[in-house]
Amino acid sequence: RITYVTAGSISGAKPKILFTSDLQRASTTAHIVSQITGIPVAPPTSGLRPWNLGKFQGEESASIAPQLKMFVNNPGQRVPGGESFSEFSTRFLSTMKGILAKTQLRMGIIAHHRNERFLSALEKADWKGFDKPEFFKHGSPTGIMITFEIPYVPSQGIQGRSQLQTGQRGL
Repeated sequence: RITYVTAGSISGAKPKILFTSDLQRASTTAHIVSQITGIPVAPPTSGLRPWNLGKFQGEESASIAPQLKMFVNNPGQRVPGGESFSEFSTRFLSTMKGILAKTQLRMGIIAHHRNERFLSALEKADWKGFDKPEFFKHGSPTGIMITFEIPYVPSQGIQGRSQLQTGQRGL
């Protein structure tokens, strides 16, 4: 279940630890949030980076949507200068699985648009598949906090053939 949390209602859902991508914009945001809230930040990880879109990096999503759909429909094909959708999903899910296995605390993840869209697409498919139209939606505005109750995290690719029971912990 996805919940959009406003700044005024964060108190009941306050994370105990923040995990962040190692990219500067996410790491900087995590440290700002930490300074304001007192929530500690775990060491940044490259596993929470967004999908490396190589030559498409920095382009407006709407203008490259047809190309992105082609790479999602052919998940093993690498984006020129970047990574395949399969590489992204495997890396991100492996990182999430590791984070969930390490902590029993309510956690915050400071990451990127494609990470949020990926989790939303898994959630829409009840964590047992992947909803492609959901992945391509515009998503939430920058800076909004979204909580997920994750009953399962697929450990093998986007098909979710092998599931990891994680309990219901918010992110």
